[in-house]
Amino acid sequence: MCGSIVLFVIYVELISYVAARTAAPEIISEFNITGFIDHGIRTLIYGLFLQAKPLNLDVLQLIIALMAFQPIIVCGLLYVPNATLAGSVALYATARVLDWNLSSYPEGHWYLNPFCWQLLFVMGGWLALVGRRYASEIRSLQATPALRAAALSYLVLALTIVSVGDIPALAQMMPDGLSDMLLPSDQEDVAPHRILHFLALTFLFTLLVPRDWGYLRSHALQPIIKCGEEWLAVFCAGVFLSFAAHLILITGPNSVARQAAVSIAGIAAMIAVAYYVSWSKQQDHKSAVGAHS
Repeated sequence: MCGSIVLFVIYVELISYVAARTAAPEIISEFNITGFIDHGIRTLIYGLFLQAKPLNLDVLQLIIALMAFQPIIVCGLLYVPNATLAGSVALYATARVLDWNLSSYPEGHWYLNPFCWQLLFVMGGWLALVGRRYASEIRSLQATPALRAAALSYLVLALTIVSVGDIPALAQMMPDGLSDMLLPSDQEDVAPHRILHFLALTFLFTLLVPRDWGYLRSHALQPIIKCGEEWLAVFCAGVFLSFAAHLILITGPNSVARQAAVSIAGIAAMIAVAYYVSWSKQQDHKSAVGAHS
């Protein structure tokens, strides 16, 4: 929690500093920190209470809120997993019907509604902690050709619909009104088709990639796995890297090569952060073991 507060303060101060000393003052409004410039102390207090929302910190804001209730959720998944999942679904449905959300400062609501997004976290926890109990039932469902075809068809349909804006030829092939099913995406409240998308991907991925798949231990996938293991450090680094990348792109020529270079450099930097944090933890562990021996 303290680390999140430090990240929040440094991030806002960095944007303000750069905006004041570069030819890109518009980034203050782009990154939604105008309130910090005009009413610094007041807005900072609201930010510490998770009511201010600088750009790119909305995910961290959501994680802080959900982590506060994580012990209760984990206990529920360990002792009454199905009831906990059912309660999560009920909270999601109620929040969407009654338009529940948390307010933000100075106006509006959270970008990512915690009452809705909690369902994805609980579903992931249920699959991780309880999924093995129902492995035979899940495998029998995955063995049904109709369900496999339905999951694949839905993913292809979703990909086609979201690609309409970038490929005009697809727009002419789509029936009228079909694209309205998945657009707009309703990221704030996690539209039901997003939940279905998650389930379809999980259904097919666990079918095609078994738990003991040998390539998961290949050297090529280790950087991805390491970033997943050190996700918090990678996310915090990514927040600053995203701002640096945005600044580079808006203050220089807009070219595909420049965008590719910035993306590759950012990915390499996050991988380096993940490996460094992992190495640092190992050194701390060795020091602790040596001190007790």
